[in-house]
Amino acid sequence: MSFKKAFTLIELLVVIAIIAILAAILFPVFAQAKAAAKKTGSLSSTKQLTLGVILYSGDADDVFPYANPIRDDNTNTWESEIGWWGPGWAFKVQPYVKNYGIFVSPGDTSMTGGAWVRPAMSYAINAYIDRFWDGKFGAVQIGGDWTSWTPKPTPSAIGRPSETILLGERHNSDYGAKWTKWSGSAKEGHGMQGNAPFSGVNWMDYWLGPSEIPNGRSTSNWPEGKEGTVSAVWSGKANFSFVDGHAKSMDPAATNPDLDNLPDKNLWDGSRK
Repeated sequence: MSFKKAFTLIELLVVIAIIAILAAILFPVFAQAKAAAKKTGSLSSTKQLTLGVILYSGDADDVFPYANPIRDDNTNTWESEIGWWGPGWAFKVQPYVKNYGIFVSPGDTSMTGGAWVRPAMSYAINAYIDRFWDGKFGAVQIGGDWTSWTPKPTPSAIGRPSETILLGERHNSDYGAKWTKWSGSAKEGHGMQGNAPFSGVNWMDYWLGPSEIPNGRSTSNWPEGKEGTVSAVWSGKANFSFVDGHAKSMDPAATNPDLDNLPDKNLWDGSRK
């Protein structure tokens, strides 16, 4: 007579336990690898958008695109005929990158937006205006109603191109959710037609919303906190690009650690020499 040997219950439980242990070890590794790939993809998009801005300036007599639509002083009409929240810098850059997908970060979890902001996007440009009365400026002119009385930086006017931020991450999903919590009213999102640049202030047009930069010494909540309105979704870091064309991941607070005592460390200020 022949007998077929079967697994005992204990042996099956041991095998299941081993599989469970391996899964517990490998799944976080896979998740980390996926997150790292998304972060790299977002960094690549940041870099490509930056090159698009630089190419635009090359064709526009050394002038970066305005962050927001501008008013034509001769006809007293808006360039976009819409206003602050009409087509801004992204529309100027799009022909140079020829791909809308580059405006979307792989880490942005929602691309839905209202009629004013479509299509949604995940990046904002540096149009720093805080303390403009002292001659401070960012990487680009802010546009809108403030075109004529705020500084108009050009690439050649920026004293430290390798240390002056041009673009940073501000995710549509992140901005919309935080706006709603902050204001108590719904926000349509952050998009190519509703794009608050990084200006360093929260007193812009209400439709655009607050646009603070990070404040390393802040103890406040969004939008006046350590991260400002930057989306730090990569383990507390975000991707930034600089006027000279390079891009890297940074802790948002490190871009402006102490505005009052260390103004020279404010990477949003293009007026530094």
